[in-house]
Amino acid sequence: MMEAITLWRPWELATLYGGKDVENRSWVLPFRMRGKPFALHAGQKFDKDGEATILRILGIQSLAELWHGASEPGVVVGVASVDRVVQPGDRLDKASESPWLFGPWGWVWRDVRALPRPVPCKGRQGFWRLPPAVEAAVREQLP
Repeated sequence: MMEAITLWRPWELATLYGGKDVENRSWVLPFRMRGKPFALHAGQKFDKDGEATILRILGIQSLAELWHGASEPGVVVGVASVDRVVQPGDRLDKASESPWLFGPWGWVWRDVRALPRPVPCKGRQGFWRLPPAVEAAVREQLP
């Protein structure tokens, strides 16, 4: 079964289309998830402060410059994996110098892929399992 994690909007756009290379969380990535592909879900919540941060980091005026479409809530938008976790100030790790790392824990993204067609699905907190029909719709879009 494929697991998923919900991202507040518009952070999914920065991850999929803006080169955001680190996901910030208050908790360490579970060991079972390291290197394992999981689905990225765009949640219902829109983070207005996050939008301002994204625009500042990317040096753009509007999210439309990042992606020409709407940020839809309640859909699986892509897949990714994480192979390591960093903290701000970690030595000997380029990811710890990323403008996207705010901490306290940064999950370094790997193999981020957007789905051609978002798949409607209700999200949850933490890691959660995709319903079988949603997982099938996601997997059929992957190469």
